[in-house]
Amino acid sequence: MKYYLLCYLYLVCLFGHANDRVKDYYSGKLTALINQAENLETKEKFSDAISIYNEALQIAVDENLSTDQSFIYNKIANLYRKQKNIHKANIYYRKSIESDMISKHAASSYYSLSHLKRKEQQLDSAFYFLEKSLSIYDKISPSYETYNTYLKATTLYKNDGKYDLAMKYALLAYKGFEKLNNIKKKASACKKIGLIQVTLGNVYVAKKYLNEALQLNISIKDTLEISYCHSHVGDIFKKEKLYEKAIENYNKAIEVQEKLKTKKELGKLFNNLATSYYLKGEYNKAQQTYNKALSLKKETNDTLSYSNTYLELATIFLEKKELKTTKKYLDSSTFYLKEVHNKNVFLRSYDIQSQYYKLIGDYKLALEYKTKYAILYEELFDEELAVRTNKLEDEFDDDQTRGKIIQLSKLIEVQKQSYFIILVFLILITLAGYIYIKQRQKVKIKNYEFDRLKAVFNGQEIIKENISKDLHDIVSTNYDGIRLKILAMAKADNTSAISAEIVNEIKEINQQIRLISHRLSPLGDKIKEATLTEIIIAQLSEFQYYRKIFVKIQMPLPEILDSLKLEAQTNFYGILLEALSNIEKHSQATKIEIQHVIKGSEMLEFNISDNGIGNTKNNNTGIGISNMKQRAYLLGGECNIAHTTSGTKVIVKFPIKINT
Repeated sequence: MKYYLLCYLYLVCLFGHANDRVKDYYSGKLTALINQAENLETKEKFSDAISIYNEALQIAVDENLSTDQSFIYNKIANLYRKQKNIHKANIYYRKSIESDMISKHAASSYYSLSHLKRKEQQLDSAFYFLEKSLSIYDKISPSYETYNTYLKATTLYKNDGKYDLAMKYALLAYKGFEKLNNIKKKASACKKIGLIQVTLGNVYVAKKYLNEALQLNISIKDTLEISYCHSHVGDIFKKEKLYEKAIENYNKAIEVQEKLKTKKELGKLFNNLATSYYLKGEYNKAQQTYNKALSLKKETNDTLSYSNTYLELATIFLEKKELKTTKKYLDSSTFYLKEVHNKNVFLRSYDIQSQYYKLIGDYKLALEYKTKYAILYEELFDEELAVRTNKLEDEFDDDQTRGKIIQLSKLIEVQKQSYFIILVFLILITLAGYIYIKQRQKVKIKNYEFDRLKAVFNGQEIIKENISKDLHDIVSTNYDGIRLKILAMAKADNTSAISAEIVNEIKEINQQIRLISHRLSPLGDKIKEATLTEIIIAQLSEFQYYRKIFVKIQMPLPEILDSLKLEAQTNFYGILLEALSNIEKHSQATKIEIQHVIKGSEMLEFNISDNGIGNTKNNNTGIGISNMKQRAYLLGGECNIAHTTSGTKVIVKFPIKINT
């Protein structure tokens, strides 16, 4: 006995070592292929690199290495993006996400999709994918990629005017890179914090962070960033009207940029320096410096900024009352003005033109330009007012704002005592009406909840009864049949055929039990580890891969699905699983299309269509369809199945508000 046991243990160990050797073999081969592809990538042989990555991908798929699949899909997508093949890049980024939805590779792919959508001016989608990326990075162990994405998110939120979010992620990046002791990136985070504070008008804090960024860049001798920091500090001093300090910082920035020979940046810096000279009243220095800026801009063909520089030169000569030269520069500015999209440049042009024509005595043209100026000024004022109003609305709940409201209320109370009693009376009436309506609503909600609970109970009883019947049929019929076949094998000649039948029947029973399990608890423990939308995408990817039925789904899925109550999520997911099961078993379809729409922000509708054989008899019986209809009822909605000669369409509708 001991001998057999030792042999058994030996075989187990041998088999285990063999498996390890197989895994090591594929792991080594995968690593070698990835290294080969990355080497080709550095040589910009992108098509060859994609071919090698596809070889590596096949190994990852065969060995079910989901994280490696996600990584390779992301690498391929990056190469397609470098080749300007945005369509394929989109596809492979999505495949990267579908392969492993909670990995850093999925987070990277989400960010890349956000970048692509931003370039396509699809800002809603861009921010949707950005938030998906950030949500994954928030959940996984922080790394360089995490903090770098935070840094990139800072710029996006700042450009969109979402300064609170921009500041949040800039600070996270700052602290993260400080932990990693990455001075270059920490300096970049410092600079971004400083620029956000400049926009918010917090000059003292802005200078503190920009000076810290400057010192960090000096410590690592990053000359380009040193020049940028000096330039930003110069901008702050210019706003504070400390022109000497502004000039000092601009000159330091220019000194660095001249060594780097970056003519475009030099053009901007000389322009800012010239403006500082002009504001200080040193017109000759301003004129010379503007001419330097213009010369550099012409060398780099920076036509968009020609108009502004010509306009500044015109302003200098207008101050000097040299009207012929003023007119020359005004005409040059007007010529390039058609390429400018900045309304403030137009506003300044109209103002200078009006002043010029007034000086030469052409009051008609002076009035025309002054009228244009007034109209555009009002337009810009309205735009700025709208932005400020929105910002005030967002900050309405801040303590400072509430304090101002209280102070204003006290002032009104002191000044208008005669209206106080009427105001209190009206408030009391309004409050009483509100309480009465609120109580009525509570009663209605309670009655509705009671009816709904009753419907849930009845629906669950029906589903349990059907499942009980199915389990009885499986045990009493299928297993009895298998038992008889096993008994008959002793006397049968074709035992291999009977064995094959038994195996197929057991597979079928397993499938039926799996379906019953899904009917009882569709989501199970999955919902603890991922959102419903992520679970749906993963399920559809698995269905497409294993069932060989192409799935086309409208992306992105509605975010509201992730906000539904667990009960509602379970019922909706149960309907989807039943629909997929019916398609697999009965439709003979090769393609599924899933579309969705939110109607009036209150009703969610999903359409699941297939190109199968359909059913002209409209046979809507069976536990699967009954289960879908019951679950739709529990959602407070309905599920309709339309059979045609061209396929089947499942339409699920339910109200959002009831289920959130």
